Amino acid sequence: MQRTILTLTLILVLGMTSYAQKIVEGQYDFIKRVANKANGISLELNGTEEAIDAILQKKIKAEAGTKVKTLKSGIRGAEASRLPAISSSTYDYYYKLEPTGKKNESITRLTFYVSAGNYNFLSSKKYPNEMKAAGQWLSEISREVMLYQQQLYIDQQARNVEKAEKHLTELISERKKLEAMLAEIEAKLEKNMQDQATTKQQLKGEKERLEKMQAYIYELKK
Repeated sequence: MQRTILTLTLILVLGMTSYAQKIVEGQYDFIKRVANKANGISLELNGTEEAIDAILQKKIKAEAGTKVKTLKSGIRGAEASRLPAISSSTYDYYYKLEPTGKKNESITRLTFYVSAGNYNFLSSKKYPNEMKAAGQWLSEISREVMLYQQQLYIDQQARNVEKAEKHLTELISERKKLEAMLAEIEAKLEKNMQDQATTKQQLKGEKERLEKMQAYIYELKK
């Protein structure tokens, strides 16, 4: 069973490296009360929504010092933030994660929005440098997601090994207890056999004495 788990883990890990779609700029769903559609860039990544979100939050926190907040309509954002990899200016950054993979696949669409404030979303037409830098920044996410997923599988496999080792230790301990019980039972059986032999000899002697006493009484009655 452990070999099967390891094989599946390796297949999943190796398979992640082969899936990374190109980044596409366009109009994407946003918070309805703010803007039904907003300009952004989007790509599909081989990873779970939880994994990608964890990486984005950590990356934004490390590079901008800003905490990501959960907004409405599945949008998360880090407002009034400066991401040096994208721009030295302060912008509002938003993203949305949507699972799009088939059953048993972890394909997630990441849509990324950059706003100059008050939901004035940037586009390549007016902000080519920023949008290009944002695309390159997202490209790095793909590799980080792969490494993050690999680490999750490694951690899970380590837990599987630890669980198996613990179970093996318990089985060895149980075997020792059973062997001790078996040795005790065998000793008791051996003593029982000896006691039976002794008792048989005693019984034989008692029967012989009884027969002699009965014969003696019989002779006296004649």
